[in-house]
Amino acid sequence: MNIRVKQPVIIGNCYRGQPNRLWEVFILKWFLVAVACLIAAGQHSDLNTYKGQLQDMGDGYSLFKQEDMTQICKTDELTGSQQMRKQSTKLVCYYTFPGPGGLVPDKIDPFLCTHINIAAVGINNSKLEPLCEERKEVIKSLVGLKTRNKNLKVILSVIGMPGGFGDMVSKSSSRRMFIKDLLWTLSYYSFDGVDFDWEFPAWPGKISERKKFIIFLKELRGAVWKSQLNTIVSVAVAAQETIVDVSYDIPEMNKYIDYVNLMAYDYHFYSEYTPLTGPNAPLYSLPSDKGYMSTLNTNWSSLYWHDKGMPKNKIIVGIPTYGHSFRLINAENHGWSAPASGYGKIGSKGFVSYPEVCQFLHSTGSKYIFDKNFEVPYAYQGLEWISYDDECSVMYKAKYIASSSYGGAMVFSLNVDDHQGVCAGTTFLLTTQIRNILGVSWQ
Repeated sequence: MNIRVKQPVIIGNCYRGQPNRLWEVFILKWFLVAVACLIAAGQHSDLNTYKGQLQDMGDGYSLFKQEDMTQICKTDELTGSQQMRKQSTKLVCYYTFPGPGGLVPDKIDPFLCTHINIAAVGINNSKLEPLCEERKEVIKSLVGLKTRNKNLKVILSVIGMPGGFGDMVSKSSSRRMFIKDLLWTLSYYSFDGVDFDWEFPAWPGKISERKKFIIFLKELRGAVWKSQLNTIVSVAVAAQETIVDVSYDIPEMNKYIDYVNLMAYDYHFYSEYTPLTGPNAPLYSLPSDKGYMSTLNTNWSSLYWHDKGMPKNKIIVGIPTYGHSFRLINAENHGWSAPASGYGKIGSKGFVSYPEVCQFLHSTGSKYIFDKNFEVPYAYQGLEWISYDDECSVMYKAKYIASSSYGGAMVFSLNVDDHQGVCAGTTFLLTTQIRNILGVSWQ
């Protein structure tokens, strides 16, 4: 099985074997984040200190059989003050248009998530890119899940391709054209709202995009009010400080959106600028992390968004169902920040779906280590090394979200969770764990 993260999504066209343009957005994003991290690390920390290797079995590390950890995580429940406001908790799940053999809407439990964001449609000439017939059918099937769960919300996710968002928000006339087309589309397909995944305003684009994005959100909110549509407006936002400070006027954004989906992942991945292993989505930093490196974790990013002006109940904290693979330089040096020479063989361009993780863990000779500081695992075998989230780490994150009174969790994505039951015979293992811990309600 070779299930790609965010795959295969072709903006505006159906799957015909063309290059995946959504990949281009995220590859560009990783490149820019890697450069920003390298610059910030040079400014704020001693990178040689960061490269110091951790001892696998030292403080904060535990070596378990993966089956043992799964059992521990299944039996650990929320208690006392960790219980959430179940009526208002959101579980926002991204779902990408499927390729051949991929996840189809009929296989999704309509009570798994409170919100499903279908990703993604691009922008072309200040309008949504046209949908092919296959995608129209996918949308109709997904929206049709609401007949079984009348409280389920289905959201259209709009992706920012180069020039798409920037050109659209740049002029009043183009903003009006887009808003008119968007509201018609939302109404026609019975969507409950729209999610904007612009990666990223003013970074590294024109600085004016930051202000123009706020103007657009204000005008959209006004148009929604006039149309009397009960339309949800959300924004998928960056987690890294270097991007947040440039891209978002958070107090102003707060006035016009219902919530943000915090992309608390891709903190570490292989690039020629960051050729070191690291956790894709750590909950906390290690004591050895210094300066900017200590900010690359879910806890720091969530608090930063709140401190900058976004109410906690409007912050939906992201949890990935995929990991990143690395190829080690030395099989004996396999801890955090170990030197790497490229992507691992497992997955696609460094992306590893959860079923692929499970297959790797069940292969002969693989080792599983759970880091109680980061509260995420990693696994290795020879030169192959992967960082990912499992049933235990998502439990810790869901408890963190609950006890910290954030608005809920966001999952990226249903397509790369175990929707076929490869890992343990249970479908959507990670998303189900998050749902159960949060205790979400559809009332």
